[in-house]
Amino acid sequence: AVQPAPQEAISLNFPWVKETAPLILIIEDDIQTIELLTLLLTQAGYKVAHARDGEEAIEKTRNLKPFAITLDILLPKKDGWEVLQELKSDPLTSDIPVIIHSIVDNKELAFALGAADYLLKPLHKEELISKLEEISTAKGRKILPLSILIIEAEEELTNYLKDIFEPQGFYIYTGTTGKRGIELATAIRPAVILLDFTLPDMLSYDVIKEIKENPSTRDIPIFILTERDLSVDDRLNLVGKIERIVKKYSFDTKELISHIKELEILYPKRAGLIDELTGVFSHRYFQIRLAQEVERATRYKLPLNLLLIDLDYFDQYVKKHGVYYGNLTLKKVADLIRKNIRGSDVVVRYGGDSFAIILPNTIVSAALSMANRFNAIIKNYPFMFLDSQVQGHITASIGLTFLDGQTTEELILCAEKALAKAFQKGGDRVEVYSKEHEEKEKILQQ
Repeated sequence: AVQPAPQEAISLNFPWVKETAPLILIIEDDIQTIELLTLLLTQAGYKVAHARDGEEAIEKTRNLKPFAITLDILLPKKDGWEVLQELKSDPLTSDIPVIIHSIVDNKELAFALGAADYLLKPLHKEELISKLEEISTAKGRKILPLSILIIEAEEELTNYLKDIFEPQGFYIYTGTTGKRGIELATAIRPAVILLDFTLPDMLSYDVIKEIKENPSTRDIPIFILTERDLSVDDRLNLVGKIERIVKKYSFDTKELISHIKELEILYPKRAGLIDELTGVFSHRYFQIRLAQEVERATRYKLPLNLLLIDLDYFDQYVKKHGVYYGNLTLKKVADLIRKNIRGSDVVVRYGGDSFAIILPNTIVSAALSMANRFNAIIKNYPFMFLDSQVQGHITASIGLTFLDGQTTEELILCAEKALAKAFQKGGDRVEVYSKEHEEKEKILQQ
């Protein structure tokens, strides 16, 4: 008989669970735990599939190739230890991170067999989501785009706003009443709320009050949408509770989008601009901030330098010692860099095992000195399992470039070329981008 194709994921109508969302395979035989994990993971934006015993777990892992796995130990047919050992010994599944979630406490065995992390029942939601986000960040997953909640009774204006924001890459959620708006704000915790001043079911003041009194939503910036100028009393009542008052249909589209983008800088964590694993700024923040610094340096004729730091052969380190120790190393590298920069400097996680540092108002010689210092700090720090690395240390290749009339994208490309040159020369070094050297190399290659 022909076997039916395995179910790829449970279908749930959460608006934030997209087709591109990472798939988590829950390997668990307890119905209540399955339901709880499914609810928590889908609410956090993941797709979910299930396996109820050890044999089904191995088969579904091979067929579905999930992004990550949560694994119970007490399973029928094959227990969790057998499943983990089989998955980690199979080249097709060995790289899939596994989080043990069980009442059985044996972390040493779990890590020895290749588990990415170990959580004891009963389930702690924040801890599980945190572990999955660490794995997601380590694998270089993108942060979800900025989301906007529009609480507006008038469909025409809602569609008008959607036409403005959706082409800019924003996720849009809508509610036509105050009550629905409050429910959505609590459920999805958007980055920004656009609120109609005149709602059919509630006073806008009451909506704002409920949002601001809820610890999970009180930090969300609110824009008031109104057809008329507000009175002095209205404005006084809104002081400190909203971000801005916007007149319907008469606002400058570019200005509003620009202001919301500025909020990403003001509220970096809410906007997904903080890298959850390392605690430094994310690549999305880097794109915004570097463009601002390039514009400022060009306008005021100030020096600007950019450093790219990439850990040498780090993929081999993670493959040999696992995601858990790889994440510990990345956290420590971020911490070392952060402790050795000035207040005006900006450090971001540029990629899976790379960091970028924006050095405003810094001359090249000073930037080079800082780059050499970062190189020495990383090389001399006693990370775990140093002897397994090619050079007997965790080392870094560093590319440095300075602003000399380039666009933001060109500046990044120059830094990447310098970084590639440092790695090609064996790593553990700093290379400064030189346009003259690049042109000479092009001539030699012809």
